[in-house]
Amino acid sequence: MVKIAHNENLFLIIIILIILFVIVVFINFKINKKTALELTDEDIKTELEKLEKINVYPDNKKINVNSYPKVLGKYSKNGLTLVEIYECSDLCPNNAKVHIIFENVSEEECSKIGGEEIKVLFFPQYVGCAPKINITDKDAEKEIDKKEEVEKVKECVTDNDCVPSSCCHPSSCVSINNKPNCEGIFCTQECAPGTLDCNQGYCGCISGKCSAVFSD
Repeated sequence: MVKIAHNENLFLIIIILIILFVIVVFINFKINKKTALELTDEDIKTELEKLEKINVYPDNKKINVNSYPKVLGKYSKNGLTLVEIYECSDLCPNNAKVHIIFENVSEEECSKIGGEEIKVLFFPQYVGCAPKINITDKDAEKEIDKKEEVEKVKECVTDNDCVPSSCCHPSSCVSINNKPNCEGIFCTQECAPGTLDCNQGYCGCISGKCSAVFSD
């Protein structure tokens, strides 16, 4: 009886090991299949449209840094690996963005492969090399429409276009065209917490919107 029980246990262990082996092979197959995925210009356009939504303030503040870098696949035109990276060089996370770039392509190599350099907005630091996507007439029309929409809702271009939204202890900002009339209004001299009082913050132009930027 002991021998039979021993054989049964050994048989169960072998079955479990076989199942684990099959699971590991299946997972590796899925990972390799995903990594080897070929991406066309249309695929990248679709992904860029998704990124446009999460890169806009204030949604960009919700980007999960730990999700990047993320491998997307191989670019169908040159076989290079495309990855998504998180970049935030100034006033993080207000200016955070996710970019699609070629993996391990230097600034010098970028022009040779026909890519487009991505640089930090506030100082000339190379971030990565992005694929140049061919834009059709329909895409061009969409881009024009998007720019027109942005222009309509854009409150500012520089920080100087923004002012505090209230005369006393402001905690937000508006366009200079909508500045409050403070004539004849007297404010207490306290430095109220959570406001722009006493240089606790300033009015900045972020993604075309006037926003209060507070010091840490």
